[in-house]
Amino acid sequence: MISKKYNNQDFTESYSSILEWNISEDTTTILSWMYRLSKSIPTPEWITSIAKIPWSSVYTSAFDTISTRAFEADWRTVQPIYDEKYRVSDPRDKTNLHITDLFGGVDDHDINRRPPLKKSEYLRRKPIVNGLLNRLPTIISPKGVLIIDPFMIQYKHFF
Repeated sequence: MISKKYNNQDFTESYSSILEWNISEDTTTILSWMYRLSKSIPTPEWITSIAKIPWSSVYTSAFDTISTRAFEADWRTVQPIYDEKYRVSDPRDKTNLHITDLFGGVDDHDINRRPPLKKSEYLRRKPIVNGLLNRLPTIISPKGVLIIDPFMIQYKHFF
């Protein structure tokens, strides 16, 4: 849908192609539209199933609201992490799930916590992504970390 709206194509194969588009609208308008779109997309069955597992951390390159909604439950809170400034006090706590949004989220308009929409923003985001990924060795456990890459699973509803 993003590809259709901003690139006049049915689907894009990679996030990097989005960065090449000439998006003329202001970021607030784009992010608001993307947020409303992601809220309207039903949670896929596969993520609903894996969300029942008591993960301690989830890392995702997705920047929509689908994974956050899927992992919300009565028995746990969900804490999104958009940048390395947020320090997790108990990274393996299964009742306070930390979802690390490597590329930010459409629900936040702060430049440090929203998805990059231009190549220059992506290049500025890369060190943040690396900082977040550097945390993995301290949180990996036998049943604790889940990594979701939406481009590998073809999130066609969103892109």
